[in-house]
Amino acid sequence: MKLRTVLFAAVISMFMYGCLPAVLVVGAGAAGATYSVTTDGVSDTITASPETAFETMLDVIKNERGVIRDSSIAEGKIEAVLPNADVFAFIEDQGLGKVKVTIKARKGLNLLPDKETAVYLYKQFIRNF
Repeated sequence: MKLRTVLFAAVISMFMYGCLPAVLVVGAGAAGATYSVTTDGVSDTITASPETAFETMLDVIKNERGVIRDSSIAEGKIEAVLPNADVFAFIEDQGLGKVKVTIKARKGLNLLPDKETAVYLYKQFIRNF
């Protein structure tokens, strides 16, 4: 019984401190869809062309005073630096007019996950889309 309690406490502690990616499914009211949230990012599949999604993501990052470090529309990858975090955005074509958008944010010399920034950028992306 004690071992089970200790293991339970250890697993809960790991989730709380971001050592294990706890996946939550949260309803996105603005998007009318669901997106998944991990310890450092947000992922969603939307109806759009990869080019439109890519350009919208670039605009969102620039509007948040971000500096684009690297971007490739062919690879669907954007790396940027915001004042408080490093951001990595991925746009993947899923076919049939759908794309998967993944936004990850890290802070503190790229060592700590920054879920709040990733969710904020996702909401701005959907709002501007």
